[in-house]
Amino acid sequence: SAVLSHGKPFTRLAAQQQSELLARREQSASYLERTFLQGLVIPLKWLHFDAPVMSDHVGCRYELPRVPDEQPRWLSQVTNGRDVEEDLELECEVVIIGTGAGGAAAAHELASRGRAVLLLEEGDYHRRGSFRGRPAQANRNLYRDQALTFSLGNVGIPVWAGRAVGGSTVINSGTCYRAPERVFARWRRDFGLSSDFSETGLSPYYERVEAMLQVAPADPLYAGRIAKLIAKGADHLGYTHGVLHRNAPGCDGQGVCCFGCPTGAKRSTDVSYIPEA
Repeated sequence: SAVLSHGKPFTRLAAQQQSELLARREQSASYLERTFLQGLVIPLKWLHFDAPVMSDHVGCRYELPRVPDEQPRWLSQVTNGRDVEEDLELECEVVIIGTGAGGAAAAHELASRGRAVLLLEEGDYHRRGSFRGRPAQANRNLYRDQALTFSLGNVGIPVWAGRAVGGSTVINSGTCYRAPERVFARWRRDFGLSSDFSETGLSPYYERVEAMLQVAPADPLYAGRIAKLIAKGADHLGYTHGVLHRNAPGCDGQGVCCFGCPTGAKRSTDVSYIPEA
C-alpha cells in the first residue's frame, strides 16, 4: 500500500505519512480485509516476540534454565496413555474427565471421602522442568489447538484453553475472585436458583478452595509502576481499587504465568488438587 501510494516501503515513510496511511487503511478496509490482515500479522508478532534479540532488548531472559523434576511417590499412580500399547483395565467408582479447575477439585473431594477416582486427561502431565518461559513452546505444548482458537466478530478474540494436566489453571495468571452478590441475585432471579446461591451461602465453599490454593492479595511489589498509575486514575474518578487476589503464595514476579509457572509458586491444580487427590 505504501509503495503504491508513495513509491517507497512503509518503513521508509516519515512518521506523519505512516500515521496518515494507517488512518486511511483503517477507514477504507472492509471487514474481510481487516480480518485477513489480522490473521497475517499474528504469526509475524509471535515470531517477533519469540526472538532472542527481542528478549534482550526489553531486559528479559529468553529461556529459563531447566529445573530437575522431583519424583514423589504419588506419581506412581499416574499412567501416561501414550505409553500404553495394549488394553489396560483400571477399576474405580468414579471417572472424571478433565483435570482443570472443576475436575481436579471434584476428584479431590471424592477421593477424600474414600471413593476410588480415575481422572482422564487429554493433555500431557508437564512438570516444572518443562516450563521454560518460551511463548511459542508453551503454545504448542500447553494450549488447546496451539492457542489458535478465536471467536469471530467485528474483531477476532483469542479464546485460550489449557490442554494439559491442570487444564487452563496451568496457563492462567492465578487470579482468584469471588462472584459478587449482584451476580448471585441475577442468577436467582433469572434462573430460579435457591437462596443457597448467595455470597453468604457459598462463603464456606469459597473459603475451603481458597485455603487449598492459598489465595491472598498479590504482592504490591510485583504489581509494578503501572499499578500506581491505575490507582491514581481510580482515585481521581472515585473508583475503588486494590491488588488482585491470586493463588501464588511464593510468586517472585517472573511474569510468565501464562506459559506455566517455572517455580511452582502458582497453585494450579497440577501442583495442588491433583497431588492431594
